[in-house]
Amino acid sequence: MHSLGEAAIRAAIRTEPPVRRPARRPRPLGGLLACAIAGAILTGCSGDEDDRARSEFVRQAEAACRKLNERAERLKAATDDAELARYLDRLVPLLEELARRQGKLSPPADLQQDWKRFRELDEQSREATVAFREAARSGDGEALERDGGRAEELDTRYDEAASRLGLRECAADPMPAG
Repeated sequence: MHSLGEAAIRAAIRTEPPVRRPARRPRPLGGLLACAIAGAILTGCSGDEDDRARSEFVRQAEAACRKLNERAERLKAATDDAELARYLDRLVPLLEELARRQGKLSPPADLQQDWKRFRELDEQSREATVAFREAARSGDGEALERDGGRAEELDTRYDEAASRLGLRECAADPMPAG
């Protein structure tokens, strides 16, 4: 075993000049990688957080729509105007409950505009459904046709808005029981 003193003496009596190694240059890729890692740490990996927030939002909105669809499917299908009015009497409160549930949701920033449009269409669709119900109650064939057409048009636009948000359950139209 050599002592530190012996290593120093050997180095001092070396006859060859010391080998100079070139200074290590920092690698640009390594620097970029370090910046990327530092950025991800400082921002909390926001891409992942955004994805999680979006997934959680969609999950909650879908759960509310699924619950409405299940309940609406248990309603008895209408075969005449009187039954249609009774069906809509039971459906409208379900739609209002869904609107309240969805009103409590807060979409991530990238979905704000689409969500706002979706909620506007939801309100218009509910209003049209209420008008359709009133037409069914009154038995006014002209109003039934007009208000039913308007409700159907808005429902289609609502379904399209739901699809843009990735809300498949909300875009699904439940089928009432036989």
